[in-house]
Amino acid sequence: MEKTQKITQYRERLDKTLASPNLTNKEALKLLVKKQLIRSSENEIGGCNENVIEEKTAEVSNLLDMLRSACIVDDKGLTTCETTSHPEWKLKHDNEQFRVMYREGIKALPFIHYLLKAT
Repeated sequence: MEKTQKITQYRERLDKTLASPNLTNKEALKLLVKKQLIRSSENEIGGCNENVIEEKTAEVSNLLDMLRSACIVDDKGLTTCETTSHPEWKLKHDNEQFRVMYREGIKALPFIHYLLKAT
């Protein structure tokens, strides 16, 4: 029972972090990405340009959106997010060690995406 409470706490912390202004505001996210790119490219002569920052910010934003769409799950294993641009995640397996979720891919492709969240 204690492990279940810890898992619930970790998941709530993740949900709270994903909903923070630094990760939901596009300009704040762009600034975070820019700082990381500058820090990681200090040894390079050219540094990073605005196009790279825009591209990486879009990638990070898309990843965060996918994580947000997978976070809030009701009793039936369906997401309760109202504003997600991604298909809904369905719960396949959930225990103390990990959670496996899946969703259908793009309509033109026969793929299914899986998400494994380990604790």
